[in-house]
This record gives sequence, C-alpha cells and structure tokens, in this order.
Amino acid sequence: MKKFIGKLKAVQSFITRILVTVMLALAYFIAVLPAGLLMRVLGRDRLLLRKPKTDTYWKNAETEKNDHELQF
Repeated sequence: MKKFIGKLKAVQSFITRILVTVMLALAYFIAVLPAGLLMRVLGRDRLLLRKPKTDTYWKNAETEKNDHELQF
C-alpha cells in the first residue's frame, strides 16, 4: 500500500508541474503579452527606455511640499 501511495504522489507531482506551467503560460499570453503589444503599438514608454533627444537626463525636482513633510 505504501508503494502505491508513493507512486500516486509522484504522479500527482508530475501533473501539478504540468498544470502550473500551462496556467502560467496562459496567464502570460492572455494578459501580459496583449498589454505589451498594445502599449508598443500606441507608442507608450512607461519605463523611459528610449533615450530623450536632449543633452541631459537631469530632471528638476518639484518645489512643492509633499504629504510626508506635512504630517505634523
């Protein structure tokens, strides 16, 4: 009986690995890939990976007080 349970657990582990891989692949191809393709078609660059056409990468700091400075 113990050999049978051991083999059953091995089969269960194998099926679980396959199902998890398939489910993660489906999630990627259904959600992540279309969103990335849509952003590429629309020309969005959320990570700012394209180099700007300026001489410097410097960004001016905001002079307004943030919420964390106005706590007390």
